[in-house]
Amino acid sequence: MTIIKNLSIQKLVFQGYGLGFDNNNTYFVQNALPGDVLDVEVLYTKSKSYFCQIIKILKSSPLRKNIRCSIGKLCGACDWVNIDYNQQLAFKNMFIKDLFTPLQQSISLPQIIPSPVIDYYRNKSLLPVQIENNKPIIGMYAKQSHNVIEHTKCFLHPEIFNQIIQDIKEWIILSKVKIYDEQTLTGNLRHIGFRCSFDQQSIIIILVTKTTKLPFTKQLIHLLTNKYKQIKGIIQNINKLHTNTILGESDKILFGQDFYLEHLEALNYKINYKAFFQVNIPQAINIYNHIKKNISNDPVVLDAYSGTGSIGLFIASQAKKVVFVESNTQAHQSAIENAYINNINNIEFRNAEVNNVIDNITQENLFNTVIFDPPRKGLEPETIELISKKNIPQIIYLSCNPSTQIRDVNLFIKHHYKIKEISAFDMFPHTFHIESLIILEKT
Repeated sequence: MTIIKNLSIQKLVFQGYGLGFDNNNTYFVQNALPGDVLDVEVLYTKSKSYFCQIIKILKSSPLRKNIRCSIGKLCGACDWVNIDYNQQLAFKNMFIKDLFTPLQQSISLPQIIPSPVIDYYRNKSLLPVQIENNKPIIGMYAKQSHNVIEHTKCFLHPEIFNQIIQDIKEWIILSKVKIYDEQTLTGNLRHIGFRCSFDQQSIIIILVTKTTKLPFTKQLIHLLTNKYKQIKGIIQNINKLHTNTILGESDKILFGQDFYLEHLEALNYKINYKAFFQVNIPQAINIYNHIKKNISNDPVVLDAYSGTGSIGLFIASQAKKVVFVESNTQAHQSAIENAYINNINNIEFRNAEVNNVIDNITQENLFNTVIFDPPRKGLEPETIELISKKNIPQIIYLSCNPSTQIRDVNLFIKHHYKIKEISAFDMFPHTFHIESLIILEKT
């Protein structure tokens, strides 16, 4: 164990680490804030930098003054719940400058757009279950561990989730459900999950288990559905594998349905409990309206990585035609269903990888705009090259991971695109994460 004493934290860097220097060494410290003086333990090294956790706070940063969550320094769910929101925005504006300045083009850097809602905004939570002192605990993992930190209140997800958790705990105790143990691979109940609409009138409960057998589910259904009329479905998801992936391939509906309903302005979306959807609905509406504003002159739009169709359907009224491309069959089917629900007809769907169909669909359609909202890993270089060769005038690239987005945008720049606009949105209050939107145009 290596301990560094009296480390002064100089600034915050992206991913929420406090940055300190000692004897020409660089230290990145979890949960540290500018102005802290700390004793820290080195957890690991990477690229000649040391990554650490706090052992003792010798001098506390003046930013530590709004302690409303007693477990904030332990829980891995969020980083800044005890920091004033305006200060959170100031940190994110600093991150924007650090992240986007190296782009290979002169640009005007944006100020981050605040979230319309700050607390209780997440419409999705997947919470691990463990046993402590012979009692079930449900919460979030501690930072850099798989030890569950129990909480009865969370400032990220709706308060009704916390209420339902307490009822599920009582059921676990009374029914003597065995809790899964990652070390021995024994037990059954692994996670409790929630998906819900922003108005909290459509809630889905997910019970993730190791085996298909789960005792006394009828009692649980009776307890929850009598008390919470908003619950529209209770799903048992079975994950038999020893893996960090939470959800398994198979499931069964214990009650109701396996989807919830959401509204984005005038549009209705039916969302499967496994499907990706933005977690902060009011801010998602802001972002989608910003995208829509940049769809003009009756264009033909390619929505790559279209998922359940949330963006493409939202902007379809501005377009002559939208072509959706999505490789996940379940998400593809959801997009078709959502188009039907909303009576949107100027659309076409392809269930395929973008790289496999780009030649054919660009021969069939003269695209004006491509919209990308890829996974955190970003785009494949092959995708960037294929799209660039088609000379599509405008690319709209939305990302929750600016690091991979910047890497990809630099490749587009090498293929003769230039940055028209960068916007940044606070989609995830109380965390270091940033949602960024970059619009490129062909030179």
